[in-house]
Amino acid sequence: MNETGTWPNPVPVELQPYNRCAKELCTYDGLLLRGHRILLPREMVRQALQIGHETHQGVVYTKQYLRSKFYWPNMDLDVERLIRNCSACVLNQPLHEDQPLQPLELPPRPWTKIGMDLVGPIQNQYILTVIDYYTSFPEAVVTSDISSATVVTELTKMFSRFGYPLEAVTDNGRQFVGQVIESFLKSCGIKHIRASPYFLQSNGKVERFHRYLKKAFKASKCEGKTWREELQKILMAYRSTPHRASGETPAMLMFGRDIRTKCPNLEKDLPLTEKDKATDVRKHHKEYQTKMKHYADQTSRAKEHNFKAGDIVYIASMENGKLDPTFRETRYVLLKNTSDNSFELVNTEDGSKVIRNVKHLRKTPLEVDFDIPEPSSACSEPNYHEAKDASTAETTPALEIPPERDPSSSDVITTRKGRVIRKPIRYRET
Repeated sequence: MNETGTWPNPVPVELQPYNRCAKELCTYDGLLLRGHRILLPREMVRQALQIGHETHQGVVYTKQYLRSKFYWPNMDLDVERLIRNCSACVLNQPLHEDQPLQPLELPPRPWTKIGMDLVGPIQNQYILTVIDYYTSFPEAVVTSDISSATVVTELTKMFSRFGYPLEAVTDNGRQFVGQVIESFLKSCGIKHIRASPYFLQSNGKVERFHRYLKKAFKASKCEGKTWREELQKILMAYRSTPHRASGETPAMLMFGRDIRTKCPNLEKDLPLTEKDKATDVRKHHKEYQTKMKHYADQTSRAKEHNFKAGDIVYIASMENGKLDPTFRETRYVLLKNTSDNSFELVNTEDGSKVIRNVKHLRKTPLEVDFDIPEPSSACSEPNYHEAKDASTAETTPALEIPPERDPSSSDVITTRKGRVIRKPIRYRET
């Protein structure tokens, strides 16, 4: 706006971002306003953003607060950049959305891959559970001692009945991470796979069996029975019930026959060969996994992660109080994938290494220079109640400035963004 109070023609480059809202600009008491809002120069934007985000409100509320006081081009993009790269906000964000379900490949044969874990304490007792990934056949042993030596003793008894598996999946409990268990598994030629800490789904087969056990224990208590006397009956029922993933009973897949129970057990007229049985099981298992993946991904709104080796991240703090941040301030570097959704990380301060699922990771913020505007000349504003996805804000395309038109022309009507509004044919004058 020049000394006469009119908009210059031609419009200088530095004023083009204000071209579409030129009629809304005015001066008051030495201030340049757009309506009732102060027009800020670029060098004051950082200070305004810091004031507007002083209490760390979210994107929507920060935008609404600043819009009520100030105006500058691209203020929405600047607010999104600020909050996306605010360390305090990043540390207190909720955990990532669930990742798409990663179905496990079915092992080639029974007892080649097993999962192990401990349930308890239940009345000062523990249950060592082992389940086969191919057949879903469970084993359970009650013990009052959960040292690594006791676990090794009980596993030795099981392996004498079924043989040595090729792989064993465990969590990171102290019984499964010591030198005793590692040496034992190595001496048996068993590969030890540790699940991601604080992520039960990574050893989900065992965890689902634990839910089954606990539910059955609660039901037995309602009938005045003890869980110890019911445990073997519960195991027998599980082993003799067709599993929904395979369509066969765990006993049939493990032993080639169903075990005799209190219910009649009629022999099949045309028993399948072992090869045909395995093919049928794999087909049924694949169909079940496909169905479950579709359902799980749809209900959890799962999204693929974008982490890669070399990223600098925060990790979630699993023992935080109500007012503690969700993530630790210590920075970690991603080293390599340990599975589709898990990474090995190294602490940048002491060099220690940990494994975490991507659900518990958050990328560290970047330094942003707000004195350099985003490459956009937009003067319009989006809906006050619509918050853009911060992850896509950087790629928001700049709005094109439409060609200038004669303000006195009444034939062409445009929106604030410059889009030409055309009447439907039936309403046009003929």
